[in-house]
Parts: sequence; structure tokens; C-alpha cells
Amino acid sequence: YIYLELLAGNSLDDAYANLEGFIMETVTPLQDPFSFTTTTGYSGIAVEYSYAETGYGYYLIFYENDTVYFFDLYLPNGYDETVFNEMFGLFDSTVNFFTLEQ
Repeated sequence: YIYLELLAGNSLDDAYANLEGFIMETVTPLQDPFSFTTTTGYSGIAVEYSYAETGYGYYLIFYENDTVYFFDLYLPNGYDETVFNEMFGLFDSTVNFFTLEQ
């Protein structure tokens, strides 16, 4: 699954600081958060996590166009390298943030 939530924010660091409490209360981080850049050129923060007995995923946080994009790439039945790599590869190679002109 890929979930997306749009949030208000002022920067990538502020976005993570505002989400850190939620992350720590809802999942078990498997390593320290880390910075990364997508193949499409966007910088973000990733949090690898486990959830309940079998859930596995990554929270990906971006700040673009004065908006925080909070993605959850989630595998409910645990880590499956092939499935996760395909899901992340598709996400990584196609994510694109743009503004709507009104």
C-alpha cells in the first residue's frame, strides 16, 4: 500500500519534528531516520519501521511547494524484498511534485 497525507509545514526539518511524536507512538522504527534523494531529484527523510506483529514499511517525508508530503509505503504481511523493491522503485522513479495554477 502507498498512503499519502498532505500537511502544513515550513521546512523538511520542521515536518519531521512535527511528525516524530506520531511516528514514535504508532510504529517501531528499525533504524534512525535518514536523508535520501529520489531519482527524480527530491530530498526527503525516510523512517523504516515495523508495525504490530507483521507490518513493515517506510515513512517518506518531503517538503515541496510549501506543503509537507507524508507517504507511507506499507506491507501488512511483513518484509518481502521483491515486492518492496518493486513498490519503492516505482515510487522513486515517478514521484513528481507540482503546483496547480488557478
